[in-house]
Amino acid sequence: MPFLQTLGGGSVSGFRILNNEFEPDVEATGGIEYVWFDTDGYKHKTHMFVDNGTLTFTKADGPIAFALVAGGGGGAGGHDQDWFGGGGGGAGGVVYSTAFTNYSAQGYGSSLGGGGDGGVGAPQGQGTGSANNGNTGGNTNWFGYQANGGGGGGRSGTANDAKDGGCGGGPGSSNGYNNQGVSNQSTYGSDNVVGIGYNGGQGYNTGTYPYGAGGGGAAGNGQDAQQNNGNKSQGGGSGGAAIDLNFVFGGATSQFAAGGGGGGAGSAPDAGGSYGGQGGDSGYAGDNYDTAIAGGEVGGTGRGGDAGWGMREGSSGTDGLGGGGGGGCGGWQGGSPSAEDNTGRGGDGGQGICGASYKISETATLGNSQSNPATSARAIKADNATAETGVYWIKPSGYGGSAFEVFCDMDTDGGGWMHVATFWDDHRTRIMGDDGASWQNSFAQYKHMWGYFLHRTDSGNYTSASSHGGRFTDDEYNMLGSIGWPGNFGKNFKHPQLYGSASLNQVMMKDQGLRLRKLWYTETFTSVNDTRFFFGRGTNMWVDAGTTRSSSGGGFRRLNVTSFSQNDDVFGNATTIYFGFGEPSGTEEGNQDRSMITPQGLNNESVSATQGIGVSRAANANYQRCRNIDDQFRDEPGNFDTNAQYSYTMWIRDTN
Repeated sequence: MPFLQTLGGGSVSGFRILNNEFEPDVEATGGIEYVWFDTDGYKHKTHMFVDNGTLTFTKADGPIAFALVAGGGGGAGGHDQDWFGGGGGGAGGVVYSTAFTNYSAQGYGSSLGGGGDGGVGAPQGQGTGSANNGNTGGNTNWFGYQANGGGGGGRSGTANDAKDGGCGGGPGSSNGYNNQGVSNQSTYGSDNVVGIGYNGGQGYNTGTYPYGAGGGGAAGNGQDAQQNNGNKSQGGGSGGAAIDLNFVFGGATSQFAAGGGGGGAGSAPDAGGSYGGQGGDSGYAGDNYDTAIAGGEVGGTGRGGDAGWGMREGSSGTDGLGGGGGGGCGGWQGGSPSAEDNTGRGGDGGQGICGASYKISETATLGNSQSNPATSARAIKADNATAETGVYWIKPSGYGGSAFEVFCDMDTDGGGWMHVATFWDDHRTRIMGDDGASWQNSFAQYKHMWGYFLHRTDSGNYTSASSHGGRFTDDEYNMLGSIGWPGNFGKNFKHPQLYGSASLNQVMMKDQGLRLRKLWYTETFTSVNDTRFFFGRGTNMWVDAGTTRSSSGGGFRRLNVTSFSQNDDVFGNATTIYFGFGEPSGTEEGNQDRSMITPQGLNNESVSATQGIGVSRAANANYQRCRNIDDQFRDEPGNFDTNAQYSYTMWIRDTN
């Protein structure tokens, strides 16, 4: 590798000592620590703060990179009587440096901004001025700099309602009231420090197109309300683009601070497609309508609410990414016939984050580049017993494609774990069910993401009892897209290559999103070729006596686990976990397509009745929906915080 030597024997980021080893110029402690490799294969360390904390430097002789992201603004609520959608929240402002030297060997405390609350939708039958606008996000402070909270989205029909912020909020539309929130983020400019933020989009000033505009992002303005053109004939404006901060957080990409999408318009849905307008996309790359999942449903990306798919709530921004919340969808034109078909609430903005990184090694390491990949995280650990948790390049044995990046846990139980999937849920969001029309029932399965991908088939629908239920599918998860680490810990995600190519004989679960709190890991089981097979695609499912569903279809894996005794909301301190793909015999016999990851329960079938990550088709075949926070069939304890976001990450390894 190249090594740039300077006068006095130093280098740009280190110096040679007598034994010809690299000694870093920077040493520090604090936050969540992990490593990653730049394009030259050099190793860097990141200190990430998702809670307030202190980064303490014990050595400060070289440049660091750092970034502050403020909390995102909340989206505005939608109207009902006049069916207008709310504007999307602006992303938190961003302050960063790629080469900061104005610091010393001391502690630097961080103060993180929370996301702004989304505005409540209008009461049934109420129009202009009856909804609430979104609240501005909180500021993030570090190293003496401030990233300003994102502006809240504005209501339709209300003057100057979109708020200024780090990135401006998007307004609603109608009758001349279309002024967007503008960015008030300081640009700084000295000491290699840059501040950045963009404005929200504009509403449509005649009310002809009753949709919200997108909130500004850290890499672009929010999009104006759509005007019946292109493939989004009726839609809220997309949120402004996210910024890539991979020079701080590592990986090929690491997206933050995307604007929230504007809310769509509501109308009476019917089978002919006259059901109002789509909500706007978030500002994350790859989050668009060229997929089967429409606006508002994708957890953690801040899309606008959407009448056409029965999801009127704006999606919340993922905590830790600083994105704006999506605008709420409007109700039916002329007023909704029932409260269930009423307007949508704006999504909450995502909490902010900060991080710092610096180079720590110039020594070649297995897995440090795409041209030097490892077959697994276990192989890296076997090659280097001191390998640290972080992002590595992996190419499993027999895999014919190019090597890919994987976040690897090198600490838990000896290390060697690879992050394969994330389940995200925003418990504030309503699920509309049939949304007032029987033909909509089959679409309600798209609504909620908690465990949704546990039960997808290759054809895209729920399975019958005789089929292989519970399989993840590549195409569905790929629709969500990777936004890089650490964001993939906070939103729905499946690693597309790892999921279908790496063998495993153990599974681990962590929670609290980017905090990665350890919950449990399973005992070893007979190795399977990949996670797809583990989740029901193969015929190697084994079950307890009395709970067999089908010897050739799915079934239940009952695995003992080592618990970290976190008393988790979903898993408690369970010592046995069921991975289920179908109902146990004698329980909900006519509904044999429940999928779940659940603690061993308290009922006589040994499956928890109230806890776990799971989805179900209701007993009526025409009433398919994800079973989450609805009253019909709960998958969580009743004491869940209804305003909280929950995020669970799944990890795999093969010890053979």
